Amino acid sequence: ALASGRMTSCVDPFADALGIDCPLIVYNGAMVRRPRREGRRILHHDPLPAEYAGEVISFCCEHRFHLNIYLDDRLFCPDDPELRRFADLYCRQTGAVAQCVPDLRVFLGRCPTKMILITDPVHPDASRTRNFIAAMFSARFAGRVSVVRTNPEYCEFMSVSANKGVALRIVAQAYGIRREETIAFGDGDNDAELLKEAGLGVALANAGEMARQAADIIVPWSNDDAGVGRFLSRFL
Repeated sequence: ALASGRMTSCVDPFADALGIDCPLIVYNGAMVRRPRREGRRILHHDPLPAEYAGEVISFCCEHRFHLNIYLDDRLFCPDDPELRRFADLYCRQTGAVAQCVPDLRVFLGRCPTKMILITDPVHPDASRTRNFIAAMFSARFAGRVSVVRTNPEYCEFMSVSANKGVALRIVAQAYGIRREETIAFGDGDNDAELLKEAGLGVALANAGEMARQAADIIVPWSNDDAGVGRFLSRFL
C-alpha cells in the first residue's frame, strides 16, 4: 500500500510508476481506496465533521486566508486573485488540479475529507501567523479535530480519529493480514502512527524526531538512497 497525505489523483501515478496495483491510503489516512482491480472503491472514509469545517471556512473567508477544501476526492480553492498564488504553490508541489469557486461558504454544512490553510512560506510574519492560527484552532477543537502543521506553510484540519496507523489496520483487516506481518516505512511526523501500528516500523535516515521515536528501526539510508529497497532486500 502507498500511504500519503495527498489526494488519490496525486498518489495513483506513483503506483503506476512502480508497477504495482495496491490499496492507497490517502489524506493522511482519512480515506482508503482499494486497488484498481477492485475499482478503487472506497474502503474507509473518516471526514471532518461539518460543524468544525464550517468554523474554519468562515474564519478564512472573514480574514481572507487561502483554504484548500477536499470534498468528493476533488480539490476546491477560493477564486480570489490575491490568494491564487497559494493555490499555484500547492499545485506545483503536489501535481493536484484545483477547482476555484467564488465563495467557499457554498461548502458550509458539508463534511470535507480534510482542509489545508496555506500562508506565505517566505513572508517574515507568516510563521508567527501560522503558529497563532494553529494554536488557536488546536485549543478550540481540542480532542475533536486534528490540527497539524505539515509543510512549513500548511495547517491541516482532519477528523481527530483519522491517521495512517488506523488506515493500515483497516487495510490489513480487509485483506486478512496479521499485524505482525506488516512493515511500514516513513520519515515525516504524520507517519508516526503508521510506524507505531505496524508489526515493524522503519524510519529512514532523513526521518524527523517524531518518526524516529515511533519506529522500531532507523535505517542508515535516506529516501534518496533507496532506503526502502535496501532494507527490504536485506530483510526478505
